Amino acid sequence: MNDVKNGMIQRLDEIEPSIPVYEESSEQGFTGPAFFVSLLSSEQTREAERRYLRSLLFDVQYYPAGPAKKAECSSMADRLYEGLENIEAGTGSGTGLCEALTMRHEVVNDVLHFFISFGIHLIKAGPDETKMNQMVQEGQIKHV
Repeated sequence: MNDVKNGMIQRLDEIEPSIPVYEESSEQGFTGPAFFVSLLSSEQTREAERRYLRSLLFDVQYYPAGPAKKAECSSMADRLYEGLENIEAGTGSGTGLCEALTMRHEVVNDVLHFFISFGIHLIKAGPDETKMNQMVQEGQIKHV
């Protein structure tokens, strides 16, 4: 979950590097414009054997600074639809591309709420299986 959230924060920084991005709760005394990213819910369903699908729903809040707040929110929503469609999540060799499943937005009290969900496929490690120790094989050639 943190890998996906960090990937979104990194992408928001690429979309608009001059706007600060905060996590979870609102910071006291901040001035707009600013982004806040929070995980609203997660769900995990079993698919087959050790395979699982984890669904993550995030809310990216955008606090505009200009006088035309609704227009600024609408413009930012268009940019987020394009920019957050695919994000890089993970670190090192575990990095992968995450594609958004659903995206929607609404403006409440001059604040943009951009809701985005991702589906992550997981494979849990199986039990250690007994490995073969050593095998001795003998062979003979039969002459006819």
